[in-house]
Amino acid sequence: MSYTADDYTALQNLIKAGQRRVRFSDGREVEYGSMKELMAAASEVYNDLLSQGQTPTVRQIRVYSRKGF
Repeated sequence: MSYTADDYTALQNLIKAGQRRVRFSDGREVEYGSMKELMAAASEVYNDLLSQGQTPTVRQIRVYSRKGF
């Protein structure tokens, strides 16, 4: 099956929110039984995107702080 970067983003947002039901860009709706199942699906979508030559957007936020002034 061919996945899109939007599908991967939807799964990542679902993991962050702690939910198990997702609606994909093509209208499919899936409810996963566990977080482990959901993370496996996200990994499958990610690997499929890599095999298609696409790289999903990966965002990192780095926070630095020091005590005092």
